[in-house]
Amino acid sequence: MNFTVTRPNGFDLFCRTALSVLALIAVFLVFSPVGQARTLSNNLIRLHVLANSDSASDQELKLKVRDGVLSVCGELFSDCGSVEEAVSEYYRSRGMIESSVRSTLISEGCPDLDFDITLSREHYDTREYDGFALPCGDYLSLRILLGKAEGRNWWCVLFPPLCTESSLSVADRLSDAGVDDGASELATGGRYRVRFRIAEFFGSLCDFFSDRG
Repeated sequence: MNFTVTRPNGFDLFCRTALSVLALIAVFLVFSPVGQARTLSNNLIRLHVLANSDSASDQELKLKVRDGVLSVCGELFSDCGSVEEAVSEYYRSRGMIESSVRSTLISEGCPDLDFDITLSREHYDTREYDGFALPCGDYLSLRILLGKAEGRNWWCVLFPPLCTESSLSVADRLSDAGVDDGASELATGGRYRVRFRIAEFFGSLCDFFSDRG
């Protein structure tokens, strides 16, 4: 009995290699910092306040607007258990946020200063805060643009409220917002830069293959 051994042609070898790479990417998407980073970016709402200019008065005004918005949104989102609920609450109560900004401008003697409020996805670089850090990526962002919005800006996390004082730990607040333990550990576990670089590398690799899918 004769057996014939056939070698895979170039196309078959390419397909097998591609499938192996895609399988590896799938594993990293689920179990590595890639998936954890995307969990963070999909479950948070960040706050971005852009000052009219870099003058001392405009920068001070920016911080007062920030404080007012954080106070209002802290109450609006207090019973929200997910980012979807927070977004729905935002659209229901957007007028309250506008009123807060307008009230601050009036009390600070700037009643005629234009402002704009938007909710959209925005790209953020890696950012370290007190006790946690967030990898670069596209996050849902509540943006407050004051006047020409040409000054230094301020940003943090609006939902869950990670940049305000609380009796709960950052990990507990993330958990209450529906963020799983792996993603929470990525943000709070230390050695942020190393983990984030891994996420960025494999995220870029996944995007490379997705663009060619």
